[in-house]
Amino acid sequence: MLFAFQCEDLLLEMGACWEGALYFLKQIIDEPTSLTRLRFVEFSIANGYGTLEEVLFMAIWNSHGQLMWLKAHLKREENQSLLQGAESIRELAERETIGFGRVCSDL
Repeated sequence: MLFAFQCEDLLLEMGACWEGALYFLKQIIDEPTSLTRLRFVEFSIANGYGTLEEVLFMAIWNSHGQLMWLKAHLKREENQSLLQGAESIRELAERETIGFGRVCSDL
């Protein structure tokens, strides 16, 4: 039972940590999604022209290489969003095709 409490505490702590990181990315970096904001910060730092805010972000949220977990989560969210968009497009195309078939058969 002690292990379950430790895991729950860890999940809450990680959630609080990433909530702050996502808020920071949204407020400071002007990019369309959290993943592109994070990539922008990493690119800026890697190329030596990161702002003070970006350097601070990396110092806080990647002090032990943990930023890869947030990046993996954001990438998964992006992939799920793309898949949902593709499903919507496919459904729309199927409806339009069915409607077109009915119109043609009525002629």
